[in-house]
Amino acid sequence: MPLLYLPPETLVQIFTYVGPLFFQKDITRLTVSKRWFEFARSTCYQHVTFSPERLRAFVSSKSVERPDIFRDNVQALALNFGIHRGPLNAVSSWEPMGNDLYSTLARETAEARSSSIRFKNLDADLGQIGIILQQAPKLRFLRIEAYGSPTRSQPDGPAIIYHSTMKTVLSVEHLTSLVMDLPGRILSLKEDRERTCHICPMIGAILHRLLHLRLRMRRICPDALRSRDPTEDLRLNRVVINMDCGKHVPGQTETSLGCSTYYGPGIGKGMFQKLKADLGLLSGIFRSREKMTEASLAYARLFYLGSSKEDESFDFDEAATRGAVERLGTSPPKPFCPFLLLIWPHYPFEAGEPYFFMYNGSLMPEPTWASSKTGPEPQYMKEIREQYGITGTTKGTWAEITATYSMMTRLDDQF
Repeated sequence: MPLLYLPPETLVQIFTYVGPLFFQKDITRLTVSKRWFEFARSTCYQHVTFSPERLRAFVSSKSVERPDIFRDNVQALALNFGIHRGPLNAVSSWEPMGNDLYSTLARETAEARSSSIRFKNLDADLGQIGIILQQAPKLRFLRIEAYGSPTRSQPDGPAIIYHSTMKTVLSVEHLTSLVMDLPGRILSLKEDRERTCHICPMIGAILHRLLHLRLRMRRICPDALRSRDPTEDLRLNRVVINMDCGKHVPGQTETSLGCSTYYGPGIGKGMFQKLKADLGLLSGIFRSREKMTEASLAYARLFYLGSSKEDESFDFDEAATRGAVERLGTSPPKPFCPFLLLIWPHYPFEAGEPYFFMYNGSLMPEPTWASSKTGPEPQYMKEIREQYGITGTTKGTWAEITATYSMMTRLDDQF
């Protein structure tokens, strides 16, 4: 039977398995036939990432005049406004300037020119896309990330986003997961052309809608986790706050989406305890690694530890991988076959930044249940399920572990 003659529900599963990236890499893959296009276009817009350039191209195209395809199908949206992003395994570091003064100045001049062009229309473009997102019925996951810093030769400083624009983007009706990954200093929020404001109250205003919230910012205040109505029941089951945003670059001032009353780097060891005290409404949500087993036996049986400690800098897999790369660089005698024992994809499941809660759990594929298997399986699999009492583990728990752990993404990044 030809592929396109299959039932619609089967075709939806096939195109979902193929994924949006397949079509986004080559837009001509959408135009095989009219029926193919009907399924391919909805898949293409399920998960979308906009850089300033892509956002400008989208807003400038005819897609804005007829936004129904994008609006009706987008499920997860990432807005990436970083000037430069370091390696994923070194997100808490900053790139030192080189010793060559000429190359350093040339690089800064090029970055300043590029940044000025990238951010020229950012506020207006965000305003237009925000209006479309207001009516997006399937949008559940929003990630806003901005890495890097304005260079010293960049006269305009960070890109400016106005209060009304950001409020429009964040007030998506059906949003359940919000990730604000803003360790850099390239975005600045302003109430108008004169007064600077901060983003924390906007996050607090939508707190009642969210199931997952992850914040990584240089500054934060209790307004970010203070619900608009103290008597309102919150649906949150995951809150991650990370203020380890790396070192301050000499000669640069703090121009983040920050607050006047804030907690951030450099306050001291008691900072997080004070923040928890100010957030009494959400005190039950914060779970330390030591109390994880008491909070949920299901996670304990799955050897799930959650976020790794900030001071755990040693990484066996990273050391083994770097050692192998160095060995290969010495031109070892041939034939030569390196063998790496990588322990990361095994329990206990534990993840550090930026892999912790990198993905949206609601978008994770459903696991393969033992009852659905048609062939034999090793006896030890059944023994593990029964001995550790995980036969009743829910789909939601598996999805959270898959989304939070991000083990294969981490291995891919290392290689």
